[in-house]
Amino acid sequence: MVKRMKARGFFCEYQEVFDDWERLKIIERVPENELKNEKCHYLPHRPVIKMQSETTRIRPVFDASASEKGKPSLNHCLFKAINLIELIPDVIDRFRTYPIGLSGDIEKAFLMLSVANQDREFLRFFYPCDEELVYRHCRVVFGVSCSPFLLNASILYLLDSSPPEFHDMVEKLKGSFYVDNCLTGVNDPCDQASFIERTQTLMSRGGFNLRGWVSNVVCEFISKHSGDASVLGLLWNLDADKLRCSIDFEVLSCETVISKRLILSLVQKIFGPIGILYAVTLPPKILLQDTWKLKVGWDIELPPDVSKKFFKWVNELYLLKVVCLPRFMPFNEGSELHVFVDANRVADSACVFVRTVLEAETSVSLIRAKTRVAPLKPLTIPRLELMACCIGARLVNSIRDALNLPNIKVTFWSDSEVALWWIKEHGDWSVFVTNRVQEIRQLTQFQLWRHVPGVLNIADMLSRGCSARRLLDSRWWEGPTWLKDAPENWPKGEICCEPLAAHTESKKSELVILNVDNDCFPSYCLKMSNYNRMINVFAYILRFVNNCQKNCTSINDSMLSFEEIDKAEKCLIKLLQCQFFKTVSDLKFISAFKDDNGILRVKTKITYQKDESFLAPILLPGKCLFTRLLTKSVHIKNFHAGIQLVQTILREKFWILRARKTIRSVLYECVKCKRFSSKPMSNEQTPLPPDRVSDCAVFEIVGIDLAGPLFLKNGEKVWIALFTCAVYRAIHLKLVRSLSSDSFNLAMRRFIARRGRPKTIYSDNGTNFKGSCNELPKLDWSQIQREANLERMSWKFNPPTASWWGGWWERLVRVIKELLRRTLGNSVLSFEELETVICGCESVINSRPLTYISEESRELVPLTPSMFLIENRCSDVTDFETTDQGPF
Repeated sequence: MVKRMKARGFFCEYQEVFDDWERLKIIERVPENELKNEKCHYLPHRPVIKMQSETTRIRPVFDASASEKGKPSLNHCLFKAINLIELIPDVIDRFRTYPIGLSGDIEKAFLMLSVANQDREFLRFFYPCDEELVYRHCRVVFGVSCSPFLLNASILYLLDSSPPEFHDMVEKLKGSFYVDNCLTGVNDPCDQASFIERTQTLMSRGGFNLRGWVSNVVCEFISKHSGDASVLGLLWNLDADKLRCSIDFEVLSCETVISKRLILSLVQKIFGPIGILYAVTLPPKILLQDTWKLKVGWDIELPPDVSKKFFKWVNELYLLKVVCLPRFMPFNEGSELHVFVDANRVADSACVFVRTVLEAETSVSLIRAKTRVAPLKPLTIPRLELMACCIGARLVNSIRDALNLPNIKVTFWSDSEVALWWIKEHGDWSVFVTNRVQEIRQLTQFQLWRHVPGVLNIADMLSRGCSARRLLDSRWWEGPTWLKDAPENWPKGEICCEPLAAHTESKKSELVILNVDNDCFPSYCLKMSNYNRMINVFAYILRFVNNCQKNCTSINDSMLSFEEIDKAEKCLIKLLQCQFFKTVSDLKFISAFKDDNGILRVKTKITYQKDESFLAPILLPGKCLFTRLLTKSVHIKNFHAGIQLVQTILREKFWILRARKTIRSVLYECVKCKRFSSKPMSNEQTPLPPDRVSDCAVFEIVGIDLAGPLFLKNGEKVWIALFTCAVYRAIHLKLVRSLSSDSFNLAMRRFIARRGRPKTIYSDNGTNFKGSCNELPKLDWSQIQREANLERMSWKFNPPTASWWGGWWERLVRVIKELLRRTLGNSVLSFEELETVICGCESVINSRPLTYISEESRELVPLTPSMFLIENRCSDVTDFETTDQGPF
C-alpha cells in the first residue's frame, strides 16, 4: 500500500493527516513498555481519496471488521446498539420544506469523542512509514460498529440537555442530522444568520464545530452560496435551488465484458433517495433479474442480446445530468398529498406529490417515489396492483411521520378497479389479499382511494421503466397536468360496478356432509394432549347434557365430583371399545365379556380379590390416543417410571392389547426420559456373591450408601441414607442432616427399629466419596463398625476405589437420582417436603416388578419388593367406591 501511494504521490499527504492527529492528541504513540501487552488489537487502514471533496481529500479509513481465519474481528466482539441515525429520505424531505436551505457538517465529528484509557489498546495501528511504529487511537474511530451510535447518542444528549433559550430549535435539529451532516433551513432570510449562530453555539457546548455552511441565500456565516454542493449524495445547485443526482459514468467501449457484477455495480452507483431516476434504473434491474434465471457466474459474459440492451442504457446516462428537481416544495394549511400507484408483470411502483394552492398558481412537487421489481414467482396483475397499493400506503405514512403532518389530506390514485374493490369492500378473500388489504386499511382510510384511468396515471412510467431520453422528454416529476386544475376537473374516481376479476381471490366454500355415528369416539377428544383434561372436558359435556334435560330440577355448576369423573371415563371407554371392537367374537384369543355397564373386560385366573377391575381388567386397544394418554399420565404421575412399573400399575385396572409395545412407544417419546436416560457401558457379568442368593429374611443382608448432597430452601444441605436388601431388592431411604458418624448411626438405628436388625452390612469404606464431596471421607467408619459389633452385626467394607463391588446399591442410587431429577428439576424444597418426596420415591421403587410381565392373561401377578414388606399394595390407579347417602 505504501508503494502504491508513493507512486501516485499521495503518501506525504496521507502522513500529514496522522501527524495532524498526533498534534491534536487524537492518536498517541504506544510506549515501549506497553508494546508487549497481550490484551490488544491492531486495526488495518487504507486511504480513501476523494478529489472533489472540499474539506478532506485523503481520509484514513480503519477496517474493524478485518479478522484472521478462525478468529473474530473487533466488530464481532462489540455491541452495536440501536440505530439512532435518521433515514436519508426523511432528512431530505424536511430539508425541502424550507425556502432557505442550510447545509453544514461537524468537523472531525467522531474524533471529538474520547475513548477510555483501558479501551485504547484495542485500537492500535501501524503508522504508515518504513519503520514499525505502533500508535493507538484516543478518540472514537470511524469504521467501528458502535461508533455511529456513540456519535448520535452524544448529539441527542447534547440537544436534550440544552439550556432553555435553545429549546425552540432542539426538535428541529434532532431531525436535521444524518451522522455528522446537518441539513436544515429557515423560512425567513432575517432568521438565517441568527439560526446559524445559535446552532453553532449550542453544538460548541459539546465540543462540536459545526462548520462549512452552504445555502442558496447569502449571509455572513455562509461559506458557499453559488455553484453545486453535495448534500447526502445529491447535488444541490445553489443558484437555481434545485437537486439532481450525481451522474459520473464513462461511456463503455465495445470491448467491455458485460457481466452480472458490472451491471450491479453500475446500477448501484446511481444514488437517488428521492426516486426521480427510478424509471431509468428499473430496466437494468430487470435485466439483472433475468440473468439470475440463466444461472451464470458473476464474472461470466452475458448473452449478446442482454449486453446490447445494457450498452444502450449506459451510453444514454449522460442525459440524466440535466434532470433536476426543485429543492423547495411549498406547504400551507391547504396542502394535499396525492399518491399514485401502478404495477405490471415486471415491477410495481408508487410516487407521492404535494399539491399546494398558492396565490398565483397551483404548485405540484414530487416528494418521493418507490419502485420494486416484481418477484420471480409469477403473480396475477391484480395481486401486483394490490402490492403497489401497499407500497403507496407505506410510503405516504413514512412521509407524514417525517414531516410531522398526521392530519394532512391524502388521496390515493390507482388504475386497478380490482385492487380498489378489494380495499373498499369487505369480502372473504384469500390469505394473500386479506393480509395486504388489512395492512392498507390500518395505514389509510379506504374512502381515500380513487380510480384514475391508466393513461392519466403518472406512476405508469415508473412501473414500466424507460430510457434516459424518454425520461427527459416526459418530465414526470412535475406531476400530472390535470392535478393543477380544479378538483371538479379531475377523474371521477368511482367504480361503477364490481369487477369480475375480484371473485378470483374469493375463498372457495366446500359443502361437507358428515355422517355421525352415535357410537363413535368424540373427535374433539382426539385433540387433547392430557388424559385428565380429556376426562374432565367430557365430564363437563355430560353435565351440560344433564342440565339441559327437561326433568333437571337444578343446575349443577359446582366442581366435578368423583362420580362424574368415573362416569365420563367409563363412557369414553365404552365409545372407544365400540369403535375398535365391534363384537366380542372379534376377540378370539382373549377371554372377554361385557359387564353390566356394557364395558368389555378380560377374564383372569385371579379369584382372591374382591375388586372387579383387578379381577377382570377393562380391555383397551393399544393403537389409540386414549390409551397413549392414559399410559403417559401413569408414567408421569409415578416419577417417570419405567416400562415394567407402568405396565404393572395399568394391569391392576386395564388390559391393554400389546401393552408392552404401546408403553415402550409412549416412554420413548417422553422428553424428560430422553434427556436423562443414557446407555451405560456394557460389562461382563460375574456370578453373584453367596449373600445375594441365600435364603434369608428381608433386610437381613443390606447394602448402605450415602447420596447427595441436596439443598433445602434455607440453604442447608442434606444427604440420603440408602439401605437396600441384597436378596429382595427392597430399599429404605432416610434423610440425614450431616455427614457426622453420630448422625449416620442415628439413621441406622432408626432403620433397625423399623425394618429389623440386619445380619450382614455391606458398604464402601469412604474413599470412593472423594470425587463427589470432600467432606464424605470425614466419616469415622471405625466408630460405625464398633457400633455394629455391639449390635452383633457383621460389617463388610468394599476394597478402596472399587465402586463396582457395590453395584447392587449404586444402581438404586442412580434410580433415585433419576426420579428426583425428572420430578423436581431445579426446584428447592423444605426438609419436610423433601422427606415426603423421598418416601414417594421409596414407594415407587419398592413397587417395581422383579420378574418379567407376560402378555398372557393366565399369568400371575409379578413379584415386587413391596409384597414382602406390606400387605396392602402400592397402586396408582385408584378406584372410587360410592354408596348411597340417604337419611337414617
